[in-house]
Amino acid sequence: MNTGARVATIIGVGVIAATGAWWLWQRSYSRDAQIDAVHQACTIEFAEAAARMKSGVQPGENPSAIAKSLTDGLGRLIEGVTGNVSETVCAAVRDACREDFDGRLCTAARERYR
Repeated sequence: MNTGARVATIIGVGVIAATGAWWLWQRSYSRDAQIDAVHQACTIEFAEAAARMKSGVQPGENPSAIAKSLTDGLGRLIEGVTGNVSETVCAAVRDACREDFDGRLCTAARERYR
């Protein structure tokens, strides 16, 4: 292999490595990636809480039609309320992080959802 081909190979490998490092940074370590991870973790936490709340609502062994209807309605209410609250809270955290990444709210959220 001559010197020119060797230099071209080294430059090509360097460009590929630099592109891979940039891509990894953008996907995992950049501010936007951290903000997205916090938002996703917040949403998951609320979804898990809603599932726990809903699973606590059971009609009993032999549910009557009224008890089943009430249980189903309460389950839907819990899903609706927690869904709306979770999106509002998590979107507020995401917006706060976009405005002031090093602020108290965003720092606390990043610590909580590591």
